[in-house]
Amino acid sequence: MKSLGVQLRNGEDGSLLANFIVRPSLLNQIKDIQRSDDELRKEIQKLTDGGVSEFRFGEDNILMFKDRVCVTEGNQLRQAIMEEAHSSAYALHLGSTKMYRTIRENYWWPGMKRDVAEFVAKCLVCQQVKAEHQRPAGTLQKGKKLICKPCGVSVGIPDNECQSGRHGDCHRLEGGFES
Repeated sequence: MKSLGVQLRNGEDGSLLANFIVRPSLLNQIKDIQRSDDELRKEIQKLTDGGVSEFRFGEDNILMFKDRVCVTEGNQLRQAIMEEAHSSAYALHLGSTKMYRTIRENYWWPGMKRDVAEFVAKCLVCQQVKAEHQRPAGTLQKGKKLICKPCGVSVGIPDNECQSGRHGDCHRLEGGFES
């Protein structure tokens, strides 16, 4: 509730009162910052001049890319969007794929998929939960043979790579971990 700007207090008659703190909307912030971004200003000018572009103006003259709000680089808006999509009470710490799909429905920026993956990888809650659900890593059993799937060559445990030369360094091995 705190992240939503809601303050709760008890009234004199025992009732529960809620106060909301009004902040500018995220879209208004994005729109203002879009006008100051050099790369996006070029696209805005192109659209204003009647040129062809993959960008377009949406509601309230916000710059869109393929029906998604274009978010600029170098500010905290991208971080705020990812935090809301990942850490809100309704999101429940989605993994990077689900989080990316959720964000891409409404927003776009270059390198978004990479940014989302890095964000989730740094999330301490997700790292703890992931560790709880994984099997402990063990060592390969002595004498166990690994087989390169593409060429069928037996691979020794120390090097863990196919040395046949037919497929470069093959890493698709049966019976062990990929390196």
